[in-house]
Formats: sequence, C-alpha cells, structure tokens
Amino acid sequence: MAKRLLDSVDCALLEALMEDGRLTNRSLASRVCVAESTCHARLAALSARGVVKGVHAELDWAAVGLGVQALLLLRTINQAAAAAEARRLARVDGVLRVFVLARDEGLALWAAFPSAVHLRSFIAAELNRSPAVTAVTTHLLSQARRGRPPRLTPQR
Repeated sequence: MAKRLLDSVDCALLEALMEDGRLTNRSLASRVCVAESTCHARLAALSARGVVKGVHAELDWAAVGLGVQALLLLRTINQAAAAAEARRLARVDGVLRVFVLARDEGLALWAAFPSAVHLRSFIAAELNRSPAVTAVTTHLLSQARRGRPPRLTPQR
C-alpha cells in the first residue's frame, strides 16, 4: 500500500492540534475552514495511519509534587541493549520520556521525582544495577521552555 502524503488540510489540522490539543472538533474545523465531518474523518485517518499518536496534557511537574527533574545520559553495551533498556525504562515510574540515541550505544532519559533522594534511588535501583548500562551522567534541570513546532509543509 502506498504511503499517503500530507496535504495542506492535514498540515493545518496538525499545526492547530500542536498549538492547542484541547480544541473541539467544531473549533478545529472552524480554524482550518473545513466541515466538521471532514475534520473528524481527517483526524481519524491521521490517527489510524499513526501520524497522530496521542494528545497529552502538559503538566507543571513541581506543582504535582515532582519538583526534581533530570536529563540522564546512559551509555549501554550496544545498540540492541539500548533498545531493550528503552522499552524497560519507559515503564518505570518517574521516567517521562526515553530517547534512543542514533549514533552512540546509549539513551537519554527525561525523568521527574519528588526529591533528590528519589532520583538517587532510581539511579541505584534501575540504572546502576542494569548489566546493559555501562555509564550514567545526570544533569539536573532548573528550567524548561516549550519550543515552537516547525511549520508543516504539504508533501508531494
């Protein structure tokens, strides 16, 4: 089956959702200037194709008791180990996002915990005891700013 390309309506819908994922179908259709039925059908198709993977709430982690955030860089024994560790760590409480690094045998984790003690416990229990992880570098995060997603261009 041929890969369906994104057209200008798809791009406009996706850009509006990236800006505000809470838009109702009616508001989204109005913003993009399409019928509500068209908007609904397009979003269903984009979801079915895996283009839209989900819409999530963006939380203030400190406000919900997870004030210690860290970016952890892990070196693993090889790329296969990195992929396996990514799957395992994505299911561990406190891990917000896992990134498999393309060039190196390693991972980057974004994690949030109630305290530095909890972060240290996580590192000891989940990372230092893993035979696949050979090194861990921890960077505490003091601020985060949401970036602006790139403009999407219709594909030809």
